[in-house]
Amino acid sequence: MWKTDYPGHDKIYRRLRESSALGWGGDENEMNTQTALRFLNSVFNRESKTASGNLLALGCGDGSVALPLAGKGFEVFGIDISPTAVSWAKEKAVSQRLKADFLVGNVNSLPFSSESFNIVTDIACSHCIIGEDRKLFFREAYRVLKEGGLFILMSMCGDPKEESVKSNFDMNTRCLVVGGIARRYIGLPGGIRADVESAGFEIKFSEVVHDDIHQDDLYLVAGKP
Repeated sequence: MWKTDYPGHDKIYRRLRESSALGWGGDENEMNTQTALRFLNSVFNRESKTASGNLLALGCGDGSVALPLAGKGFEVFGIDISPTAVSWAKEKAVSQRLKADFLVGNVNSLPFSSESFNIVTDIACSHCIIGEDRKLFFREAYRVLKEGGLFILMSMCGDPKEESVKSNFDMNTRCLVVGGIARRYIGLPGGIRADVESAGFEIKFSEVVHDDIHQDDLYLVAGKP
């Protein structure tokens, strides 16, 4: 199995913050944020009976997606392994006058009691989790979600399309490998759905959003029975 470097995300966040970027993804941050928010809002509208209360954003990063949810009335918590990202998210919360609780931590070992949250979101987080760690990730998401709650996922999927990704992609492990470090897991949609179901979730909805140039994405909503 390839080596991982989850704490290495902090170097990227430091560089982005020092360059006055809006957040993860640099110039594409706003576009990516709006795409994620449109998906989340569609889920909340469809699942209006259960889409309320407190929400945990796994891999919350700089808070670009989590903070607008606080503005919609959710009690937002976020966790990320990058101290810079969490500091940035807290700064944004203050400047936007929004209440949210962000903390530094490991998404594979969550510091929350079981059945603590009505909603758990995985917006571009689990595709950063590699190998056997993925089992821990989904089990922890399941553990902290309340019975009847929602787990919402948005993850890269499918075969690579960009040459820079193809040249560094290991088809056997479905990992993008750079410098001997697995940076992303780009699973097939069926494999990702199986990962979610193996943790105990029941899938309510899933759809692959295709892109002719960039990576496809899997949009998924699951419940905890």
